[in-house]
Amino acid sequence: MDSISDNLDRCIKLAQYKEQLLLKKWAPTHNLSLLDSTHWYHRTTLVVVADNALRRGVISLFHNHVTAGHTGITRHSS
Repeated sequence: MDSISDNLDRCIKLAQYKEQLLLKKWAPTHNLSLLDSTHWYHRTTLVVVADNALRRGVISLFHNHVTAGHTGITRHSS
């Protein structure tokens, strides 16, 4: 069974195919590379483009997760 991050990686890679021209344009400015000769990375992290739902999923899974060190701005207590 695939993990959530494996499925997310697959979705990110599929989304990149539609945005090749944009990624090529971004590459020099943001130091992007084709580590596997097919998909765009910043250092060793896949670059997420275009799909807002996909971006929210990545942020939710990796940035706002409890193990990331904080629970996100919307979950902070006042």
